[in-house]
Amino acid sequence: MKHINLLLIMLIQVATASSIPARPGQWKLITLTNGSQIKAELKGDEFAHYWMSEDGKCFAETEEPGIYQPANMTKLQQIAYEKRAIRANAHAKGLTRAIIGDKHEPYIGKKKGLILLVDFQNKKFQDDHKPELYNDILNKVGFTSELGFKGSVKDYFLHQSYGQFELDFDVVGPLTMPKTYGYYGANTQGNDTNPGLMVATACEMADELVDFHDYDWDGDGEVDQVFVIFAGLGEAAGGDVNTIWPHEWHLQYNDYGKTLTLDDVVIDTYACGPELIKRGTTDSSIGIEGIGTICHEFTHCLGLPDMYDTGGNNYGMYKWDLMSSGSYNGNSFSPAAYTSYERMYCGWKQPVVLQNDTVVTDMKALDDGGDFFIIYNDAHPEEYYLLENRQQAGWDADVPASGLLVLHVDFDEELWRYNLVNNTTSYNGYNKHQRCTVIPADNNLATSDAAGDVYPYGEKDSLTNQSLPRAELYNKNADGIHYTSKPITKIRLNDGVISFTFENKVSTEATSGIKPVTTLQEKRHYIYDLQGRNLGTNPAVLPKGIYVIDGAKVVK
Repeated sequence: MKHINLLLIMLIQVATASSIPARPGQWKLITLTNGSQIKAELKGDEFAHYWMSEDGKCFAETEEPGIYQPANMTKLQQIAYEKRAIRANAHAKGLTRAIIGDKHEPYIGKKKGLILLVDFQNKKFQDDHKPELYNDILNKVGFTSELGFKGSVKDYFLHQSYGQFELDFDVVGPLTMPKTYGYYGANTQGNDTNPGLMVATACEMADELVDFHDYDWDGDGEVDQVFVIFAGLGEAAGGDVNTIWPHEWHLQYNDYGKTLTLDDVVIDTYACGPELIKRGTTDSSIGIEGIGTICHEFTHCLGLPDMYDTGGNNYGMYKWDLMSSGSYNGNSFSPAAYTSYERMYCGWKQPVVLQNDTVVTDMKALDDGGDFFIIYNDAHPEEYYLLENRQQAGWDADVPASGLLVLHVDFDEELWRYNLVNNTTSYNGYNKHQRCTVIPADNNLATSDAAGDVYPYGEKDSLTNQSLPRAELYNKNADGIHYTSKPITKIRLNDGVISFTFENKVSTEATSGIKPVTTLQEKRHYIYDLQGRNLGTNPAVLPKGIYVIDGAKVVK
């Protein structure tokens, strides 16, 4: 693959920012300039959003509120690319806290996050949405409520990490901005006007109430992220064009134009999301936002990319992934669980390598702590399949179906770094295929048929060189063909448990001397005590005790 260099970044031919996609299913009647009305759905993300009719035509709002005209998609995408290029430039200079896709040690132990509640001169939090409620939403273990919550943000990350990673949040506010919400959220060429000013103002107002040193995770003199929950709706899920679209960004590269220093630490990276979400077409469907947006944006702090297609054309990971539209699952109260890839990346659990012929008989649900499996392209070990059992229960209660989900990953460090994982259409061929997406059992990547993504599906219980879909590879395997030659057959689902048969038909002579990688970084032992303190990399020197070694609790 061609290298993405800084010059091309500045020519606006790469990169995307971290933001949350439009909530699926937001249809409304829009009024066109000729007075006619048409049904359309909100599409895109913070940097390029528009309304698409049922026949695929795109529309954007005119300067007259509530009136729409055909969208100039070339111009809209050009504006979006400019801002995405700025974000890519920040990545290239190493100015972001957790570089997407970068090598790192496992995320184990406790970290502190800061949540700032912000309201406006013309928009306040609802009376019952008090700071005490948000403290429960963020921090209370086992939190549920009649509002719809099925767990807190702390619950979510504890569960995904098998109890190894804990987020503890300080909640401050409400902090009232000196202007109306439209001053900060009104669109200028499709982008919000002053969201950075809102964040910086809120931080300055909170300065006497917190010590910003507490939110510098790695001691590098910079706060890893500040999260603002703003009163009212956001533009991605029911808000008008003057509301803010949830996103992650940098103060120095948006309207604010510089970093902010408080308590002798730098504040730059921030994210924001709304108090409320509109779940239907009427105002009666408006309710408190769940935890999906917060979990999505704090996952960016761990260096994980967006898994939806930021260009809006590909399937990505759809509702199977928090980093795609799965952040909206269950009205954001039950966002999709971390995928096997994300758990592996964070260092919380490693896959079982399928290399020799075997029959797997007891594959439990991923969200219940079950094992997941990896099948390497032996000649290109950065390309692999991940097999995970997804069941409609727990955090996965609202994924499209239950069964064996097969992920096809083709890791490329630059594409991960520039957050282009599943974007193939807008960057002059740098990314020729999706890099982390599902292999649908029904061979159909239409979002309306997502229930057919998992195996078994009808009579389809195999993924082989001859099946449909086929077990294809982007890079030739050790046999010199673009297929795995590692058939998965007899896939069965019984009471939530998966079984299947695996065979390796790749020539042993062809694979001699090939060593598959086990993680994205070089294999090392990562050792921590139960308080999350790093104890080095050599288990042999440890005294007797209980440790967390490579994500597993070990008694020595």
